[in-house]
Amino acid sequence: MDKVCISVVIPCFNGEKTLSRQLEALAGQNCDVKFEVVVADNKSTDHTRDIVNEWNDIDDRIQYRSAFGAQGINHARNCGIEVAKGDLILFCDADDRVHPGWIRAYWCAYQSGAQLMGGCMIPTDETGQQIAPAFGLNGNAKILAWPTGANCGIARCVISAIGLLDESYRGGGDETEFFWRAQLKGYQLIFVENAVVDYTQRSNWKSRIKQNIGYGQSQVQLYRQFGAKAMKPPLPGHSMVAAATGLLMMIFPSKRYFGVARFGRNCGRILGAFMFQCWRFL
Repeated sequence: MDKVCISVVIPCFNGEKTLSRQLEALAGQNCDVKFEVVVADNKSTDHTRDIVNEWNDIDDRIQYRSAFGAQGINHARNCGIEVAKGDLILFCDADDRVHPGWIRAYWCAYQSGAQLMGGCMIPTDETGQQIAPAFGLNGNAKILAWPTGANCGIARCVISAIGLLDESYRGGGDETEFFWRAQLKGYQLIFVENAVVDYTQRSNWKSRIKQNIGYGQSQVQLYRQFGAKAMKPPLPGHSMVAAATGLLMMIFPSKRYFGVARFGRNCGRILGAFMFQCWRFL
């Protein structure tokens, strides 16, 4: 039997409504080397396991892995890594959809020497309609770059060298911590343009605010861990001003998508300042 070269790990919690769409997209991938798909079930209470088993009957490359030891996306990812056979580990999410050529694009980059990789994200609604401009790696000149965890790849040798993902990060920062840690150890992060994912956004703006609050809290946690090595210190009062600006943007339908994110994220930074006693985020 040919060696498995690529392992796709999908952390999943109650993914029965969307998981089949993602598994169908992965099963249809055309790649010159053997790959597997590991669905790491993080304490789902729906029919996630049944769905994976049904797909396994159709395509034995798709496998189920329980990740019941703790609640959290990085625990699920780490459980998937533990059983993954590939030298290249790819991550995507149960509620998104990879484009044709996704696995091949990452494999080509890996064959060219890439060890840390991130792809292109297309924000869509639940029907698959694009709702915001596509984007690549996150970060700017003030912040060390990182890919979105729903579309990234890591060579196994990097994980062996620096360790697994940090399970203390929940609700945000989960992928960022690993990619910052790896870059600070000397590994280079590469953008893989042709590795494209439809990135499903939550339709309920209240749930999106809650999600972005988690992102903001994690940014404070990241700053406590990495400091100025990865992030430029925020200006005094920035979080409060940015939260107010985001709230104002939410009034206008054309700016609501970005306003929700700005408002939630900066509220999270304010909460995070108290949680992690990092007062510069106030």
